[in-house]
Amino acid sequence: MHRLAVAVLAVTALVPGSLAAQQRHLLRLRPPQGQVTRYRVQMEMWMSGEAMAAVMDTSQPMVRMDVALTRTITAVVADTITSQEAFDSVAMDFPAMPQMAAMSGQVSEMMRGMVSEERTTTRGRVLSQRIVSMSPAMQQMGGMGGQMGGTGNNEMAILFPERPVGVGETWTDSATIPTDAGELRIVGTYRLERMVGTVAHLSFTGTMRSGTPQAPATLQTSGQFAVDVGSGVMHAMSMTAGGSVAAQGMEMPMRMRISMNKI
Repeated sequence: MHRLAVAVLAVTALVPGSLAAQQRHLLRLRPPQGQVTRYRVQMEMWMSGEAMAAVMDTSQPMVRMDVALTRTITAVVADTITSQEAFDSVAMDFPAMPQMAAMSGQVSEMMRGMVSEERTTTRGRVLSQRIVSMSPAMQQMGGMGGQMGGTGNNEMAILFPERPVGVGETWTDSATIPTDAGELRIVGTYRLERMVGTVAHLSFTGTMRSGTPQAPATLQTSGQFAVDVGSGVMHAMSMTAGGSVAAQGMEMPMRMRISMNKI
């Protein structure tokens, strides 16, 4: 009888954890209008191949960026969220090309103060993006910041499922995102790894196709998100990607690493 009682208690102790694992969550972003969040975004990109090796040290990042930005929710109407991102500070350098060191500060200064606007749904699908403000020097260069794509959901799109999901469940979705540098096509498989309060921790793998028709890029991506679905705030994101970009009749291997953390 004693052993039976212990066995029953042991099984009973597992029930709360089992129920938690079976609980389903409707993942949505619902931030209030006026919400302000600050982030630090870091990005490194490498390019290789014979053509690139002839002009730079391909063992070093071609571009490295460290950006502090402020995201402000300017409107929430039904399931559409409008936000603006302001580049508060930008540090950019070109480790693979020391000959461009003199340009690092100039480019960083041109990008500082740039403001972009993005409209998304509560499921994370990007409806539109545009640059609303940039420095006169950047305007003269044809809006280089817009050509680089910005740092919003275009690189790190979260595509929440239509249905509620439980921890351990996966879903696959796709999206075409308009950017100033051409359309960005994302196909990804997502997995809800765990819920900590209202913070959803997700992983993803997928394919990203981007760039202008003259220089298309295809990348295989993977990464993690931590998103508070209660407040609509992204806490952290990390992504790695590898693939190639086509330019001037050549396929050039490239890889990149991006992280975004709330500060």
